[in-house]
This record gives sequence, structure tokens and C-alpha cells, in this order.
Amino acid sequence: MRKTVLLSITGISKTNGIPDDAIKLFTTGYLSGEGDSWKLRYSETSPDDINDKNHVTLTMDRGTITMTNSQSKGADMVFVRGSRYQGVYRTPYGDMDLAVFPTVVDY
Repeated sequence: MRKTVLLSITGISKTNGIPDDAIKLFTTGYLSGEGDSWKLRYSETSPDDINDKNHVTLTMDRGTITMTNSQSKGADMVFVRGSRYQGVYRTPYGDMDLAVFPTVVDY
């Protein structure tokens, strides 16, 4: 099954326990899969350059979500409830160490 979907994605980070402004993305994507195994694909553009597109794939399988980016400036991330993920997030301004500890992973 492959279905076109409308996505609303909101990202909120915290600095010293204080929430920062939310970042919101509205776009269309494609959802495919069945049972406990799904893929969600969508594209996002840079706020600085509308021609700069990043293609994102979320793979959801048995309680694990893996996010992959088409651009080298992004980062591939793995989200598992109660498991720490640590990696490097590449930006046009340089690399940044990143750690995520998901407390809820649901799809």
C-alpha cells in the first residue's frame, strides 16, 4: 500500500529545561507498509534557499524509528524508547554533537 499523506511536524527543543520556540513544517509525503513495518517519505526545503531540498525517510519497524536524510549536512538518527542515540548533526555552519533520549516512540 502507498498513500499520499499531509504531514504536520513540530520540533521543540529545550535549553536548561526551558522550551525554545517551536519549529513547524507542513508538507505532503508518501506512506507505505503494513502491520508493524512502515515507511514515510517526504521532502523539506531550506528556509534560506527554496531550491535546497532534503528528502527524508522515516522507517518504522518493531518499535524503532530510523530517520535518514538525502543530504550530507543532515544526520541519520535512530529512535528507540529508553535508548540513547548519539551522533553528529552536520549543518552548513559546522558539525554539532547531538544526543537524543526518547521517552516516547510511537507510530
